[in-house]
Amino acid sequence: MIGVGILGAVLLIGLMLHSGLADVGRALAAIGWGLAALAGMRALQIAGAGLAWWCLLPADAQVKIATCIRLRWVREAINTLLPVAQMGGELVGARLLAHAGPSRGLAAASVIVDVFVQAATQLVFTFIGLGVLLALGGDATIVRNVTLGLLVLAPALAGFFLMQRHGGFGWIERQAMRLLRSQGLGLAQPVIGLDMHIKAIYQNRRGLVAAVGVHFLVWLVGTSEIWTALWFMHMPVSLAAALVIESLAQAVRGAAFLVPAGLGVQEGGFVALCAMFGLSAPVALALSLAKRFSELVLGLSGMLVWQVIESRLLLKRAAVAQPARREDSPA
Repeated sequence: MIGVGILGAVLLIGLMLHSGLADVGRALAAIGWGLAALAGMRALQIAGAGLAWWCLLPADAQVKIATCIRLRWVREAINTLLPVAQMGGELVGARLLAHAGPSRGLAAASVIVDVFVQAATQLVFTFIGLGVLLALGGDATIVRNVTLGLLVLAPALAGFFLMQRHGGFGWIERQAMRLLRSQGLGLAQPVIGLDMHIKAIYQNRRGLVAAVGVHFLVWLVGTSEIWTALWFMHMPVSLAAALVIESLAQAVRGAAFLVPAGLGVQEGGFVALCAMFGLSAPVALALSLAKRFSELVLGLSGMLVWQVIESRLLLKRAAVAQPARREDSPA
């Protein structure tokens, strides 16, 4: 993973050197205080994603919206800043949510469904962007390559959905328990119940529809982020063009999930996409770096929030363990 990240960094540096560091720097500097606005939009996206996650949880879980937003912040920070193939944040998020009240099974199930809903809405968002690009008479090569990528992704996403709906995670759970029992480590019954909780979440149609709707709004906020950044750079584009750039750039980054934060890959995608709308490579790279600035600001603060949460959990465990040690000590 680190090696792939190094290759991505080399690609990024190569693109910047080829485009001219000074030109990229001037384009980025032109945004000025607009970077604060972009960071605000990024925070709004994270809050929206946290709200969508909360919508999936049953009412009797009694989880606060603020808790899901805070933990979604942590998930995004880990996935953005650590070489964890976009999954480490989900594992941490599920574990921390379980400490907030829900069972481990419900917490893990909610993250699994949330990841699927986000991926599914992104796929639809990419199709919309592709349709807009076709309407605008976009580059045939890019249209063909993106279409091929979507044709590969769609069946994989459909398979992931079917696995959730038809007991795939339950099967995995049963095999794990069978292995544990064969080693004398298992219990008579599964301890997580992923399959049961996933099915329950999908039966909550109102919550599922709400989560889908909120995720679509989150993708649209990303479109406004592109439009705003280019406006500050005095390179205004139409909302349709901004939607194409955002949707297809997100698809490119998603396809390169093994590269930490899509380093270098995202920048290459921006250069190719922005060129279709008459935007130079330095402007495209500055646009990508502006988005990364927002991710870095929210990512670093999210990592701090994570450490605060972990510290509180450690203190809580220590407080619970101390009376137990006193009871076990000889009189």
